[in-house]
Amino acid sequence: MNWRAPDRLAQAEALYNQNCAACHGQYGGGDGPAAGTTVEEPVAFADAGYMFEMRGDVLYAKIRRGGMGTDMPNFGTLFTQDETWALVDYLWTLTAPAATGIQR
Repeated sequence: MNWRAPDRLAQAEALYNQNCAACHGQYGGGDGPAAGTTVEEPVAFADAGYMFEMRGDVLYAKIRRGGMGTDMPNFGTLFTQDETWALVDYLWTLTAPAATGIQR
């Protein structure tokens, strides 16, 4: 499957905007409108240093199980496995949108 396929990324972006952007920010800066209400500061996916050290399987697991010890909910019952992987792929675009062909 081509993770850069525009339709797949567009679907993942919609999932992100509906479920993640309130805390993580529209562009992944960890600066969403609800960020100040969380126990821990939301992760900034736009932070290349953070994402460089992050593995896709770890992001996948965090999305599926939630951020243990944080306010991040468990999305494992909401997203399919394919949707979760597409969302992981979308998170990488927040780090380097120009490199992935994403227009902001």
